[in-house]
Amino acid sequence: MWRSAVLAAALVWAAAYGAGLAEGPRRSHPPRIGELEPASGRPGDVITARGHSLDRAHVEDLALAAGERHLLVHIIDQDETSICFRIPASATPGRWTIVIHPVGKYAQGIEQPVALTVSRDFRFGFPGPQQYTPDASLPCRS
Repeated sequence: MWRSAVLAAALVWAAAYGAGLAEGPRRSHPPRIGELEPASGRPGDVITARGHSLDRAHVEDLALAAGERHLLVHIIDQDETSICFRIPASATPGRWTIVIHPVGKYAQGIEQPVALTVSRDFRFGFPGPQQYTPDASLPCRS
C-alpha cells in the first residue's frame, strides 16, 4: 500500500515539475561567450561579447589571455546576454582568448571558444601649430 502511495506522489511530482507547474531546483548554466562584436580591435576599443549567463550574478570579471599573459579588462556594461568591455591599453598585437572569471570563492577561470585579435594602435596626435616648425633641410623642399 505504501509503495503505491510513494509511486503516486513521485508521478505527481514529476508531472508538476515537467509541466513547469512547480518551481524545482534551477540548473544554473555556466557563463558562456559565443561571439565577439567586432572580433578584432585596437587598445581602447569597445568590444561586445554575446552569450548567456553573463550578468553580475554569474560573471565577476573578464580577462584576455595569450600564453602566460593575462590582462583584466574594464567592463563597461553587463547584462544576461552581453558584456561590453574595453581592450586594455597594455594589450599587445596578436590573438587573445577570452577568460571568464565566474562569481564564487573558489571559481576557476573559464576559457571561452572565441578569440579577439588585437592590432597595433596607430592612432596618434598630429602636432599643433606651436609644435611644428618648417625646416628647409627636409628632402621634400626645393
